[in-house]
Amino acid sequence: MNESEEMKEAGEKLLKLSEDEIAQEIAQAREDSQWAWNYTLRATEERSKEEKAIEIAKKLLKTNFTPEEITEITGLTKEEIMTS
Repeated sequence: MNESEEMKEAGEKLLKLSEDEIAQEIAQAREDSQWAWNYTLRATEERSKEEKAIEIAKKLLKTNFTPEEITEITGLTKEEIMTS
């Protein structure tokens, strides 16, 4: 089978698959799952960064840094620093 015949056959199979409702549902479920995974991963990374900043803020408070200085260093708000 030459390349153009293989491409034609592949195209026909793809068309048939794309019309299959079950295949569409599987593809949508996979896409939804990937989106949820990526969202969870980003949220976890952001939470981890915030927790690290709070940990640093606590250490800085113990070494007599002012809340203003800690805000500048960590990016946390004064409220976040004082409640940590």
